[in-house]
Amino acid sequence: MPRHLPLAILAASLLLPSLAFAQDRFDDSSDDWRFRASLYAFVPKVGGNARLPSGGERELYLSADDLISHTDAAGMATFEFRKGRWGGFADLVAMDLGQHVNGTRALLAGRAPLPPGTYANASLDIEAFALTVAGTYRALEGDNAHIDVFAGGRLLDATVKLDWDFNADVIGTLRSGSTQVGHSTWDGIVGAKGRVYFGERKQWFVPWYVDAGTGATDLTWNASAGVGYAAHWGEVFVTYRRLDYDFGDDRHIADLDFSGPTLGVAFDW
Repeated sequence: MPRHLPLAILAASLLLPSLAFAQDRFDDSSDDWRFRASLYAFVPKVGGNARLPSGGERELYLSADDLISHTDAAGMATFEFRKGRWGGFADLVAMDLGQHVNGTRALLAGRAPLPPGTYANASLDIEAFALTVAGTYRALEGDNAHIDVFAGGRLLDATVKLDWDFNADVIGTLRSGSTQVGHSTWDGIVGAKGRVYFGERKQWFVPWYVDAGTGATDLTWNASAGVGYAAHWGEVFVTYRRLDYDFGDDRHIADLDFSGPTLGVAFDW
């Protein structure tokens, strides 16, 4: 985790006791239109597997989680609206991830292990954005918790670029080169999300979210949970999130997953 994230969380926690609690306007039971906008930083670890044409007789296989351990922060935003029990939301995650490694053996030539003493210098870049849109229904509303169920779709647009340079010849594979593959998919999803409130004035809350779906991919799922605090100006929250895609072994990008902590703020009106 980047060193600045724990400092940001600590600074936010030190400010919380001095902020007055305000009733959550978005989650009240009135029939008025309610809106919420959330902005947050995502600090993901990326994993996955890809099959990339090398320009030789073989394709190169790589494991993204071997080449990239931790990444730079990614941007995320969510917009929600609600009227009575019905509503909807749009969630956008945008990531531009990359790292250069020396002496890696994460590359395989045609799924065969590299010969002894053979390794590669490699540069891996992943550009991706995921857009989730859904309609919601308030299935449960109580004094201390609520649950929304929803249905919608998710778009993923991902591009994986690999530059490599083997230290020795690998039969059927170019010794050095660059290749790029992209993938764009729409999947239908269903899920649920909600909050549990606690504290003397119910100013603390536990937000949670889970969805799963299929369509162009074999399976996609997304889940998050954490803790938040409501203040007079809005909310601050920390969660852990995982977004997972299984495209199938016959695709150039077999699977991708992004997981890590988020730190964000939300405003209701």
